[in-house]
Amino acid sequence: EHYGISIKKEILLRRIEKAKELLSSTPFLSLREIADLTGFNDQFYFSKVFKQQTGKSPAEYRKMVMKSNIDNGQEKAHEL
Repeated sequence: EHYGISIKKEILLRRIEKAKELLSSTPFLSLREIADLTGFNDQFYFSKVFKQQTGKSPAEYRKMVMKSNIDNGQEKAHEL
């Protein structure tokens, strides 16, 4: 609690950050697999906690990131 948050909360935030990385970089992994890889035993609990922390469900977050990646790729193609 030295930095104003508990260790439990810090761990949770790190797990959510890892989930965001996996959602962004591994579209072939299912939400169930990402939940498992980030230490959540229950996919539905993972989705609930993820949405509480980010404001988006894991599926919404992945869709947003993929759309952003596509849009950025199209912009770069127009620059060439």
